[in-house]
Amino acid sequence: MSRTPADEGGGPRALPPVRGHAALAHHIAAGLVADEFDLSYFQDKPLDHGCFSPLSMLWPHEPDWPGAIVPLQVGVLEFPIPSARRALRLQQHCLGHALPLAYLAHLNHQLAGIDTLPGTYPFTLARSVKGYRPNKFLHALIDPGRRAQFRTDPESLFERADLTAEERHLVRSLDWRGMIHYGVSFFMLEKLGAVVGVSNLHIYAAMRGETLDEFRKTRNAPGALYSVAGVESARERPSWAAVAKP
Repeated sequence: MSRTPADEGGGPRALPPVRGHAALAHHIAAGLVADEFDLSYFQDKPLDHGCFSPLSMLWPHEPDWPGAIVPLQVGVLEFPIPSARRALRLQQHCLGHALPLAYLAHLNHQLAGIDTLPGTYPFTLARSVKGYRPNKFLHALIDPGRRAQFRTDPESLFERADLTAEERHLVRSLDWRGMIHYGVSFFMLEKLGAVVGVSNLHIYAAMRGETLDEFRKTRNAPGALYSVAGVESARERPSWAAVAKP
């Protein structure tokens, strides 16, 4: 995937898009977290002068850049900022690790043995990348206008979000379990549940192919229904839907 220069106020810089290397980025990210560096990952964002200004002096770029990059952004504007020692450790990590089997085992140690647990679908970086479009789509339901449009014309929203046919079917059919398997975060399912009028417990029950009452019988403390729905949902939907689709 290529990244274009960001518009930082006066239009994008007259530079060609630069290619990224997703597989290497995933490897570096997994290794940094395994070595206890705290990271946030970003997709769908252009790169700014922090990348393109030095890169344009280091690399020829007419008509294109000669290679791909993995951008790492370090915050240094607001104190406290990372120390020089911390920056050196980051450099040593990125330059000092290749692909020895021992290191691969180290960076994947949290997932060791996961394949022996049937029905387990960890929310990995790769799965989150796959599910980026539906996750972004469902997160946008925090906007009141989006919620209103979703209730009346979801298909137009699907089109605007460029969801695939499979992604549209998962959302349209309220296939909660299917969405988790695909790569949708449960926190996004909560937002969809609030809009369509079901609680978190309805969603849990549906994932197990059970009614709410059947699911509650399996709990030591059945508890009250809960969700992220607020006053808007309480006003528009005074009671929970009786059934969530399994």
